[in-house]
Amino acid sequence: MRIFNLVVVCLWLACGTVCAASRALVIGIGEYPAENGWSKISGDKDVPYVVKTLEANGYAKSDIVTLINAAATRENIIRAFNNLIFTCRKGDNVYIHYSGHGQLVTDLNGDEESGYDEAWVPYDAAMAYIPGIYEGERHLLDDEINIILHKLTKKIGDTGRLTVISDACHSGGITCDVSDYAESNIGDTVVYRGANSIFTMPQNGSEHFIKMQKPVSESWIAISACMYYQNNKECVKIRCGSLTYALYMLRDKLGAISVETLMPLLKENISVMANTKRQDPCADAPVYLMNKPIF
Repeated sequence: MRIFNLVVVCLWLACGTVCAASRALVIGIGEYPAENGWSKISGDKDVPYVVKTLEANGYAKSDIVTLINAAATRENIIRAFNNLIFTCRKGDNVYIHYSGHGQLVTDLNGDEESGYDEAWVPYDAAMAYIPGIYEGERHLLDDEINIILHKLTKKIGDTGRLTVISDACHSGGITCDVSDYAESNIGDTVVYRGANSIFTMPQNGSEHFIKMQKPVSESWIAISACMYYQNNKECVKIRCGSLTYALYMLRDKLGAISVETLMPLLKENISVMANTKRQDPCADAPVYLMNKPIF
């Protein structure tokens, strides 16, 4: 009986390792509704490059959920996150990628020293605050994303790994020159991701944002395309996000090098592909995760 119990325990422990799954959610938005005020970018064109990067690192197509353009509404993004939370198990490796517009939003719950939150811009989110018409309810704030990611890390546990890639403008403070976040049409030589205007709400604005839970400390790897005070410039010759394409070019190395080693390589690739010296990709993670690869 002891031998039988020992075998059962060993099989259970082995399954905990062998059965760990790889799961990915890839969001790419390039064509927003014209009435929402956003210019056309190449966020949707990033998706095939992200999928190829994932496949090169052991992900099967069945492991990857993609939301592209009109499919990437706020509701669908939240639903996809909740499905991930429900499906994930201890030890899973989870990869989240967002390519699209980003925008500064008035901080209403007081957690940002700068006075602004950063937001992803889903397909159905408008650029401007209009009382009674659009008050930011379809933006996806960093505070909300933080809470979702925290739930994911609780499901996958210490043996799992969560990586979040953001190929968007994520300016993080009031000291940045918002006029730098200019946009141009897709046919122009230079395309930047992000708004050249802040989504400004009154302090007594949306009850949803005022009562939002304040974020918790990160326990995942987050890599952004640029520092808070810089532009996120798309590749010059290839209509693709510069961070997305840099990761694609390095795809065969991503499982073998640490995040700390990866960052200068990303910088070098972005400088060449986007033809800029003024864009520094940045990583935010606990020290122990900076010493690990993203896959």
